[in-house]
Amino acid sequence: SDRTELAAAHQAGNLFAVIWTTTPWTLPANLGICLNATFDYVALKSGNHYYVVAAKLAEVIAKECALNVERTIPLDRNMLRQFDGRDIFRHPFIARDVKLMYGNHVTDETGTGLVHTAPGHGYEDFVVGSQYGLTPYTPVDDQGRFTAEAGEWTGQNVFEANDGIVEHLRQAGALLAAHQYTHSYPHCWRCNNPLIFRATEQWFLNVDHHELRRRILDAIDEVNWVPPWSRERIRNMTETRPDWCLSRQRAWGVPIPALRCAHCGEVALELETMKRVEQIFAREGSDSWFARPASDFAASGLTCSKCGGAVFEKEEDVLDVWFDSGSSQNAVLSLRPELAWPADAYLEAVEQARGWFGSSLVCAVAERGAAPFRNVINHGLTVDEQGRKMSKSLGNSPDAVEVAGQIGADVLRLVYASLDYTAEIALGDTIYSAVSEAYRKIRNTCRYMLGNLYDFEPTRDAIAAAQMLELDRFILARLERLKAAVLRAFETYDFQDAFHAIVNFVVVDLSSLYIDVARDRLYCGGAESVERRSAQTALYALLDSLVRMLAPLIPFTADEVYLRIPGRTAESVHLLALSEAKPQLADAALEARWERLLQLREQTLKLLEQMRQAGTIGAPLEARIAIGADSGGWAETLRTSGGLLKELFIVSEVEILSDSEISKLRARANGAHEFDTDGQFGRITTSPPTVILGRRAGGRKCQRCWCYYDDGGHPDLCERCRAVVRA
Repeated sequence: SDRTELAAAHQAGNLFAVIWTTTPWTLPANLGICLNATFDYVALKSGNHYYVVAAKLAEVIAKECALNVERTIPLDRNMLRQFDGRDIFRHPFIARDVKLMYGNHVTDETGTGLVHTAPGHGYEDFVVGSQYGLTPYTPVDDQGRFTAEAGEWTGQNVFEANDGIVEHLRQAGALLAAHQYTHSYPHCWRCNNPLIFRATEQWFLNVDHHELRRRILDAIDEVNWVPPWSRERIRNMTETRPDWCLSRQRAWGVPIPALRCAHCGEVALELETMKRVEQIFAREGSDSWFARPASDFAASGLTCSKCGGAVFEKEEDVLDVWFDSGSSQNAVLSLRPELAWPADAYLEAVEQARGWFGSSLVCAVAERGAAPFRNVINHGLTVDEQGRKMSKSLGNSPDAVEVAGQIGADVLRLVYASLDYTAEIALGDTIYSAVSEAYRKIRNTCRYMLGNLYDFEPTRDAIAAAQMLELDRFILARLERLKAAVLRAFETYDFQDAFHAIVNFVVVDLSSLYIDVARDRLYCGGAESVERRSAQTALYALLDSLVRMLAPLIPFTADEVYLRIPGRTAESVHLLALSEAKPQLADAALEARWERLLQLREQTLKLLEQMRQAGTIGAPLEARIAIGADSGGWAETLRTSGGLLKELFIVSEVEILSDSEISKLRARANGAHEFDTDGQFGRITTSPPTVILGRRAGGRKCQRCWCYYDDGGHPDLCERCRAVVRA
């Protein structure tokens, strides 16, 4: 039978397990061969030799190794399982039995389906070997050279020994094939040299000790994670994370304050010794560990619990730097009266779930039973405009100080505020230019408002809300909506929403609407008039609230503006909170009314542009608008808003059409939305339903306000300006 045939081959030393490796230097440390319990295996008979491989890969292996396969013998899974954990193979060139094992890391995509296993030189090998009771074997020293245990390769660098080991396999008749193979391989992040893996004695933190893992997961759920998906990310990492290797073999770092028996190497972890270490470190710093003898740290009368020795040596390993980071929450917050534990927020890159966020959770929950933060804000990484990660080697990582010097520190801050920081952020001249333009719009708008408050003293000149003009009350209602939106964005760390809300308000509500419309009152109204003071009162409220909202985003500019605001109450805007909500200024009905008025303004501005392109007017003040609507609430709104509409359209005159005039104009339009005859331009709108007629204004141009007038008075000044000048 096949089984009898294979047993005889094994007895004769002719049954071989075929393994494939890209690291021949690890073969001296081989202790086992791993199979996958879900794979089918076969034995390829070639001459009097039998080669065990995965069935899926058998044809490829036979071709690669130039085997003349006479028979392919299926291997029963149950039969193979009988040899699980048994030493049924021999090392090809070392007098050592090799254990047959099973592991889920074995694949059948490449190789042979059997994996060479050296528990001293690979994590997966170590895990599987531990399950089978294998003690890690590492015949390689700290310099990456083979030790005396490696025989003829003693003293050789492991990479330099590769060719010799391959040749040794060939001479031993244990090499079926060898070829060059290109693949990824771990390299040092500092010097870019290839790495090797060695199993060494280390210090570990057991994350399941006293249910620590479960307690960390509970603590994670008590924290506000931004963005929300980052909670699941760190939960998943915590659920699957291995024990934490705390020790590092470096010449610098925070020492592990442990003493070892000089005779047997047993670690002496005594509370009194720890207290002495703590006292000395508090006085002299952790460098004292390297300067003082071990006896200075040993508790009085300390002896080894294993051999009774009384002479000790200091531990030479240092702590993982992530332990430094993870314990910083205690060092920073607990020792400073002006601060409080836990922290309000941690801010770092999303990858810190494995780093600072994770280590801080482990340290804090182990010590205090709670997370060291209330909020965790995760941000993405910066990339260039081609989407490449910024790095010095690529030359696409400009110095932040240099960029700030070019575009301004506030603009650079605004760049980050303008983007979704939870994802990758693409930086470059395109975004710098766009945000610089937004910054200039904000700065110039603030400058304009400051310029129009030069003679305004809030306590003396402010107008009560009930006495303010409708446009001013409307813009303050819009301000209340903005304040609520920005506060909500700041509270949820959504700085991008805050940025866009503020910029949209400045560009659309202030610059394009309010400032444009109120300019006539501010420039040409009476200095002490209600109309002008009403506008100034609105400007003061707008600027005071706006500069507080801008303070977290552009702190230098915000303070520069605030220090010039009349009636300021603090030495710096950064000593103030956001402006409190003023529900009395919020007015949904007023905003709804103005939504229709602004729609009407948009249609009227289109008509004025049509007149300008036709050469009828050069500027809106050269126009006269007639407007009307069919009977109803909207028609009544127009009839009572003539003066407001004149200001809103920035024209010299607005008259209200009668019902008969509206009918004639609709008839003239004959179903069209636009028409023009005899220098008159008409527009029929549906939203809101309105008839708009525009023509050139008659009369003279006022030399002060530039409005056209025909009141038979002064040849250069309109009636309004004459009254202001006389006053």
